Amino acid sequence: MARQRGKVFGERIRHLRDEHDLTQSALADKAGVSIMQIKNIEIGRNGTTKEVAAAIASALQVPLEEIYIEDFRNTTIITLSNSKGGVGKTSSVLGLAHALSRLDGNKVLIVEADMQRNLSFGLGISEDTGRSLYAALMREDNFAGYIQPTGTDNLDIIIADYSLATVDFELSRKQYQETIFQRGMSEILEKGMYDYVVVDTSPNLGLLNFNILSISDYVIVPVELSAYGLQGLDTIFRYINKIKEVNHKLEILGVLKTKVDRREAVTDTADRTLESVFDNVRIFESYISIDTNVKKAQWSREHISDFDPRSRAAKQYMALAKEVVKYGR
Repeated sequence: MARQRGKVFGERIRHLRDEHDLTQSALADKAGVSIMQIKNIEIGRNGTTKEVAAAIASALQVPLEEIYIEDFRNTTIITLSNSKGGVGKTSSVLGLAHALSRLDGNKVLIVEADMQRNLSFGLGISEDTGRSLYAALMREDNFAGYIQPTGTDNLDIIIADYSLATVDFELSRKQYQETIFQRGMSEILEKGMYDYVVVDTSPNLGLLNFNILSISDYVIVPVELSAYGLQGLDTIFRYINKIKEVNHKLEILGVLKTKVDRREAVTDTADRTLESVFDNVRIFESYISIDTNVKKAQWSREHISDFDPRSRAAKQYMALAKEVVKYGR
């Protein structure tokens, strides 16, 4: 099912109505709509058609664009996070974001918040310290001016650079340090520019990751199905639960199994262990197998779905995207 798009600004309409000294009933009569529609709009219940918004704009003698954004998208922020490196997090961010951009006309933004910049390198995007996430954070700028195209339709990115290695220290010296990422995202969210923002984080559970998760709707925890991969998972879950104290909307959307090799007997053991330990957390039915085509695509600096659309990994990322759409708001 396609996500609802288009937004009417109820507060702006109420303000304009007051300026014109109109009651809700008078505005409804003048616009030729029901008073219930006016009431619902002003209390923030969306779902208004463009035609209704145009009638209200005409009655208030303002351009339609002043009260309505036709292509407004209700943005969902999904962060992939794990305190362990090497679990396939970055590959999963790219795979998920790419697949989401191919579903229902979704527009997707990747935010690369890992200083290793494997993601932007894999997309063939050169380092640009002047247009990086670090630069935006240090300047306390709006992130909208740092967005770059990836070369794939409906998929954009804000890139990292190696300066992110010191970002937690730099953020700690700033006023209102816990909300810098939120303020940077404000224009992107207020204008409804994307359906999904998918964030790639570093294993360091520091101030930047706190900023990111404090504004996220969902977190996905990628886990390598191995003895080492399962170690330390309690750390990331404790961290997420702490952040939920300040971000009450944050939910663990699920655990994503990565680097799965069904040929190995130990994989089944790790699978059972994971399910027994986290019986109260969703484990995605989709999982990401070891696939040599992924490495080949990385060397070619292409996405796996472009490099080989029929590959196992490409199909698995699409299956994951469909689960994310199903379980997410």
